[in-house]
Amino acid sequence: MLNFNFNFNFNFIFLFLFLFILPLALCWADGDHYKNALIGGRAATMGGAYVAISDDASGSYYNPGGLAYASGSSISGSANTYYISKAKYKNTIGNRDWDRENINLLPNFFGIVQKFEKFSFGLSYVVPDSFIEHQDQYYRDITETSTAINIYTLNIHSEDNTYQMGPSFAYEFAPSFSLGLTLHYHYRVLRKAQSQLVKYSASSDESSYLNTLKKEKGIKSKLGLIWSPIQKLSLGFTAAKTIILTALNDSQQNSKVTGSSSNSFDVSSDIRKRQLPYEFSLGAALFTTPYFLISSDFSYYLKPDETKEHTWNAALGSEIFLGESNALRFGLYTNRTNNKDVSSSTLAPHDHIDYYGGTLGWSLYSKATTITFGGSYSYGSGKAQVYSGSTVSRDFNRYTMNFILAVDYGL
Repeated sequence: MLNFNFNFNFNFIFLFLFLFILPLALCWADGDHYKNALIGGRAATMGGAYVAISDDASGSYYNPGGLAYASGSSISGSANTYYISKAKYKNTIGNRDWDRENINLLPNFFGIVQKFEKFSFGLSYVVPDSFIEHQDQYYRDITETSTAINIYTLNIHSEDNTYQMGPSFAYEFAPSFSLGLTLHYHYRVLRKAQSQLVKYSASSDESSYLNTLKKEKGIKSKLGLIWSPIQKLSLGFTAAKTIILTALNDSQQNSKVTGSSSNSFDVSSDIRKRQLPYEFSLGAALFTTPYFLISSDFSYYLKPDETKEHTWNAALGSEIFLGESNALRFGLYTNRTNNKDVSSSTLAPHDHIDYYGGTLGWSLYSKATTITFGGSYSYGSGKAQVYSGSTVSRDFNRYTMNFILAVDYGL
């Protein structure tokens, strides 16, 4: 165990602050799904099936109860080193497809665990949901509509980022039972600028510019426990809730409609707060031998309001040690939406799509350091109502792929 003296404290805090302010490059965010990012190295390459394990720094995110069984004090960091997401909305611009692409880098987790005899303390910084998108699209001679369009341009810059940071605590009541708590400060900021221009063949045109800013601050608490009823079997349970304390929603719109010689300008602002769901997760891990384990998770999300639906996610992961210094991991997971099915009673912008994914990873162990390489891929297809206020739906699909790099260092 580490001696908690002045020099250790100074170095510990300095390293934490240095890594904490690393600049972020952002990726895909989506408030209608709850598993847009897999956190950590070992956990991510097992498809996120980690609720019944969670014995490293990423346990602060998956199940704080698992921190009590950490092998020692450690520092962990992970990054989705290369991330690509592509979506295709079919027959959306006339009879042409609308393609959207997002390619980024993302450091999304940093955590520290300080291990005492039966008590563990952790600090973590997590980016569970993040997005940046640039769209500069130009179409000519769109004749497959009720009104022929000579030129259509669309320019979008959008960033939507959620950050969570704070302490975790865990206590080992017995070799077979532990309890933990994570308290994260929740901060989300969305910025979006969108402009479009439509020139019709009849020498008329319309245009619009929309600027949106949304901010919210709150607290996310997660209670977790680990229980081993028999040797080689571990069970985990978590309950979590994010409460939004303050919110700001500002928008400005400048638009010109067909046949008008002047623009209209609208401003709106409110402090309405989003409702986020109660989250419950169950996990099981079977340590069949010292060299092989299999784990599974099931998560359920209560609908936050009547505009959404209850939904669930599942994950299955496996770890195989190929000797003392190499481990191979596999995972399968879902990322299901809480949106209602697209129908005549839903209005754009609205979509319904469920994603299914897989992961693969490899870890190299040394005396004090673990380096993990891996990747994940997910795909989904569904229906989308694209144009504002419209009930007309289009088929669309999206795939995401990212490469994972993680480092753990034992203190």
